[in-house]
Amino acid sequence: MQDMKTYEVLFILLMSCFSLIIANPINEFRMIADVIKDSNKSTSVVAHLCWNPSKQIQMASYLHNSELTQLVLLVNESWADIKEPQHRERLLLIADIDCPSTTAFFKMANETKKFSLPYRWLIIGKAVNKSTDVTADFDGLHLLPDSDVIIAQKNDNNSFYMSMIYKIKIKSKWIIEDFGTWTTNTGLIKSDLAQYSTSTRRKNFHGESFTTAMVIFDNKTISNLFDLSDILTDVVTKSSFRQIVPLYGYMNASQQHIYSKTWGYYRNGTFDGMIAELTVGDADLGGTVLIVTWDRMQVVDYLSKPGSITVKFVFREPPLSYQNNLYLLPFKVTVWYCMGAFVLVMGFILYITALWENKKMGENQEVLMDN
Repeated sequence: MQDMKTYEVLFILLMSCFSLIIANPINEFRMIADVIKDSNKSTSVVAHLCWNPSKQIQMASYLHNSELTQLVLLVNESWADIKEPQHRERLLLIADIDCPSTTAFFKMANETKKFSLPYRWLIIGKAVNKSTDVTADFDGLHLLPDSDVIIAQKNDNNSFYMSMIYKIKIKSKWIIEDFGTWTTNTGLIKSDLAQYSTSTRRKNFHGESFTTAMVIFDNKTISNLFDLSDILTDVVTKSSFRQIVPLYGYMNASQQHIYSKTWGYYRNGTFDGMIAELTVGDADLGGTVLIVTWDRMQVVDYLSKPGSITVKFVFREPPLSYQNNLYLLPFKVTVWYCMGAFVLVMGFILYITALWENKKMGENQEVLMDN
């Protein structure tokens, strides 16, 4: 009986300590929860951390009890353990840059295009040094303008300075955006720049080339895409190009074009034409209206056009001789009936005509004989 009471006291003490830990979370937990809350949508968390197991369990428990968190999954550097939600934009990937295995984790993420839209990242650690240069941990990663990567760097006073990094091109220079700060007293305070959407903040490409793939059937169109002397040749591409040109000025980007003979069809396990240019990375944007099909939706993202374009397919009916035997087509039962009725009517008319003519000729002969 005495041992039973001792166990009960120990259990109560353990639960009290656990509750105290949850009630007084470590600053990293609160910062992560505030970032999730700022997204204003339910989120599944995948975390790659080298914290001790008790701290990881505390973080998972705290996030489960916070708003908008659906799932917390702790993984190693293998992506095989990650089960993505149906809506990928609701997935937040968390990584500690100080972990020895983070480099391998980033490499796998880069190979599977996890740094591109719609994935979101929160990376904890010193990623930007005092000279505002990004550390070598991110060399080779495809953090392009469509990426959503937040760097949270802890300061000495238990606060976090938060920034976002990206590149216009893979080999171009890093661009650092001020995302905001987090403190124990104020929580997350976003900067004025972070209030705008990603597409608005990163619309300046600083003159970098922007490659557009287009479908061209007549090589004369390449020399002048604005030429409308022949409106029946490459009319879809000419119309689409006129709507894309203002985009270059809006994004401060230089034009570069590549051309294909087909839109792109799935043959022998790969795409050809304009779809191939987009999937292999030779082109950034499709410059010709593309019909939506299921296989294309798996490899490219469709955008709504800024203006209305009506495209119609006109199918010419093949000649009748290509479909049926012309000598067999009229010989149906109804045709035979009509032909028989027509012969009977014509025979009857000819009989009446001959009979009438014979009667007239007989009368004329009698008149001649009387004379």
